[in-house]
Amino acid sequence: MSEKMVNIEKMLKETGIPRDEIIKVLEIFDISTTEQAEEFYGNLRVGSEFEILVMKRWLELVSTIEQVKGVYFKTLSGSEAQILALKKWLELVSTTEQVEEFYSNVSSGSEAEILVLKKWQELDLTTEQVKEFYSKTLSGSEAQILALKKWLELVSTTEQAEEVYDKTLDGSEVQLLALKKWLELASTIEQVRAVYLNAPDGSGVEILALKKWLELVSTIEQVQDLYFKISIGSGVEILALKKWLELASTIEQVKQLYFKAPDGSEVQLLALKKLSTYFEEPKE
Repeated sequence: MSEKMVNIEKMLKETGIPRDEIIKVLEIFDISTTEQAEEFYGNLRVGSEFEILVMKRWLELVSTIEQVKGVYFKTLSGSEAQILALKKWLELVSTTEQVEEFYSNVSSGSEAEILVLKKWQELDLTTEQVKEFYSKTLSGSEAQILALKKWLELVSTTEQAEEVYDKTLDGSEVQLLALKKWLELASTIEQVRAVYLNAPDGSGVEILALKKWLELVSTIEQVQDLYFKISIGSGVEILALKKWLELASTIEQVKQLYFKAPDGSEVQLLALKKLSTYFEEPKE
């Protein structure tokens, strides 16, 4: 098949489109190398109507991050051309080092920042890589929050969870997530107690910590220690009293429970019933 060529004179006559515009567009679509695209782009005047078309053609031809960076650094800050270059750059990012380099070139709060952080989260990262990235973020920034969340995904011990917790801001969502992870990994009373002491008063995490603590107690002393940390009237109070009743093995322990329980409550009546067993005598 023979190659076809555009009859510019005929097109000019029948469409009325200026000759220079026809030639320019055809030349752009004839660009076949990054070198040609760069040269063509460099010869355009600032603000040329052909800028975006040339930029798109140039970006179609690049295949490495270094080539994209060559495009990006020739664009004006905030321009449509720069945005196109950033999107192409982001497509090629595949390592945490590349993410960090990209991140350092975007504006805080920009769409590009959000997109690169999302891509970073999807990478197969180590705890050390996450810590390194975290260290470069601004306090309270979206990047820092995402880094802490990613870090939490990787922790496997209470010590690691506590380390993340210590990096969070008071009252923040990620602080509560860190406390929940810490509690999830806790397996001893001391570990659960540490979560409880750090949880905000009245928070869901505090209640969860008390319930888990209750699951771990095995002596009357332990349950009494826990009981005196619980708010009167809370759901956990009744659970603690029932555990106390379960572990009580002397008249004094049951009697103490009876007077601690809310008047007329089920647990108080159960304590009374258990007390009565100590005074049972054989029927005559």
